[in-house]
Amino acid sequence: MAVNGESYDKPVFKTLKRQAVSEVLDFSSQYGSDQSKSYTAQNVVGEIYNYPSYGDFTQSLVFRTYGTWWNQCPSTPKPFKEYTNLSFISQDFVDIQFNDAVYPTEIEIFETYNPGAVVRILAFNSNAEITDIHNRWFVLWSGNVQICKRQARVFSPKLKKCPFKTSVLQISISSPTFLG
Repeated sequence: MAVNGESYDKPVFKTLKRQAVSEVLDFSSQYGSDQSKSYTAQNVVGEIYNYPSYGDFTQSLVFRTYGTWWNQCPSTPKPFKEYTNLSFISQDFVDIQFNDAVYPTEIEIFETYNPGAVVRILAFNSNAEITDIHNRWFVLWSGNVQICKRQARVFSPKLKKCPFKTSVLQISISSPTFLG
């Protein structure tokens, strides 16, 4: 994943800054184990290396709830509800951090296997009051699961204008309908 953002550090000029993910702060699940690099959240950190190839790469993030098998298990958890002012339910999420806070203007999510599961992108407002949980996350984009061709793609939806600088985004995923 990469984000482009405007940095208003100079009084008159807007500068565009392209950044890769520098850190994974949190995630709902991962198919791989913490002792492995295969299918783990840490695979979204840094520059992209599988794209434009299409396939089930172990160097990707795969959530434990991927596919339909998860919903057939008696231990299937109920989807978590996001802590925002919108009623929304997603299957999984990953919170990512970038080195520099910017006003995000574009995000590129490199989907290399069964694309279309991203359903929401949030920006974290670190200046919001801790008690004001509804204003800590700002919805940059939301949409439905997409049925896409079985080929790699760069998902770059049109983002809402963010009123604050941020270095933290949350990507919400809903992928149980896809069959690996």
